[in-house]
Amino acid sequence: MKKIPILFLVVIFGSSCSKELTSNYKTIQNSNTDTLQFVSIPTFPASVVHVLHREYVLANSDVELTSELMNQDYMDHMETRLYQLFPDEAFSGLMDYTDGLLGPIIEGFGSYEDSVDIYDSDTIPNFYSEQSGMNLDSTESYEWMAFDSLAIRWPNNPATLSEILSLDSTMAYNKTQVNWCNVGYAYFLSRIASPWAAFRVWQSIQRAYDRESNYYGINTYDTEGDAYRHIVWNLLMRRYVGNTIAWATSGANELCGGNNCAGSQMDFHNNYIGRIVKYEAFRDRWNTSPWAWQTWCDNAYVWVHNSSNGIHKGGNWTNAGGTPIISCSAIRTDQKNTPDNKYIYFK
Repeated sequence: MKKIPILFLVVIFGSSCSKELTSNYKTIQNSNTDTLQFVSIPTFPASVVHVLHREYVLANSDVELTSELMNQDYMDHMETRLYQLFPDEAFSGLMDYTDGLLGPIIEGFGSYEDSVDIYDSDTIPNFYSEQSGMNLDSTESYEWMAFDSLAIRWPNNPATLSEILSLDSTMAYNKTQVNWCNVGYAYFLSRIASPWAAFRVWQSIQRAYDRESNYYGINTYDTEGDAYRHIVWNLLMRRYVGNTIAWATSGANELCGGNNCAGSQMDFHNNYIGRIVKYEAFRDRWNTSPWAWQTWCDNAYVWVHNSSNGIHKGGNWTNAGGTPIISCSAIRTDQKNTPDNKYIYFK
């Protein structure tokens, strides 16, 4: 995995802080071969989407519910600001365009009742609710307030792209670059999305990098640590924003990233492990609190680092340097036939 572009969809949450509730909307029943490899999705930085969303919310203090956001005024604000910052990528009607691309794909999957832990159903999160509901530590609290310091300047002195990305780069694990593809965040579906999820997706990858550094000391690619990071990233996204967003976000990452086929298939597989196959085991909801994210990550590490789990190291795909030695088609076939209880790394 080389870059972390993030996709963000709208989700409806049940109301509870102590248990997972199901919401009655259709989402994806997927497998590790359900990918977005051939879809061209507009992508933008998660930090930028979050700041633009907060611009509107801070300037319209009477808006409190997610349902109040999905109107033409809000859509115009998001699309106009994205066009100002990304004139080569954004355009009028962007939401409908993305919806038209991804909607049929999601509809084509089977369906089940998605669920997510959250304490309040339709209320737009603010700093205080996130601090409590997401158990923000002092660093994460600072990060939220720092983004708000840019958002509150709208409309008189709106934040520039370089300002947002510069701030982002001081808080992220050196993953934010000006090149849009390297920080890409696939735009959200208007039918099922909630733009305030951007911070949680951004936060999930920061926590995943933090845990990888804690266990492996360095962020690397195609290694056991890389596999662990992808597993944890999807575990946390599933917990914080639901499976649909987690699926589309991690899929968009591979679309925009610079991985070769072997690297992408490794990531697809590990994303699926954290999001679906081992999610309930790592989440261990009956024995952990809704805020015990480090414990869930510890559970994932124990599983990843246990050699008795039937680790499949993909040496048959690449040479010693990590260069693929078989075709992409053969790699995909091999990946499809790999049992779901195995994860893949090369080095």
